[in-house]
Amino acid sequence: MSQFKLVLDVNSLSEEFFEDTCLFGVQITAGIHRLVWQVNEMIGFRFQIDYDKQIKFIHRERDYYYNVYAYREDAMGLDHYIYTNAYDGEFLIPDLQYFDCLWLMKGEALPPPDERNLLQTAIRSLPDVQMITEMSTEKIKMRERLIL
Repeated sequence: MSQFKLVLDVNSLSEEFFEDTCLFGVQITAGIHRLVWQVNEMIGFRFQIDYDKQIKFIHRERDYYYNVYAYREDAMGLDHYIYTNAYDGEFLIPDLQYFDCLWLMKGEALPPPDERNLLQTAIRSLPDVQMITEMSTEKIKMRERLIL
């Protein structure tokens, strides 16, 4: 009896997912729920928690859950995701443990750099944001954890 094995090519899947993306790392002084509320109220987005996209990892025989908030700009075909980066002392992306959350924009109509700078400025002006920076996803270890 012949057997065959399916192999998932994580590298090509990762390359394809991150092809049209922009990633911000955000450091905040309060909880992520408060940040999402501020983004919705003061910037005009409509993020909602997406339990279907919640990320679960089992590490050291414990379950860790990382919430994902989603918003879609239909007119531009642009998806926004805010990932919780920490749960009970464990990080979704250990390389980026100094960021409390990660904001990923994905879509073919990715805003040009000047518009992304305007968005960063708006986010930086929120009361609970200490720091925001745009990052390249290419050198992040375990970036495949962000694939939805």
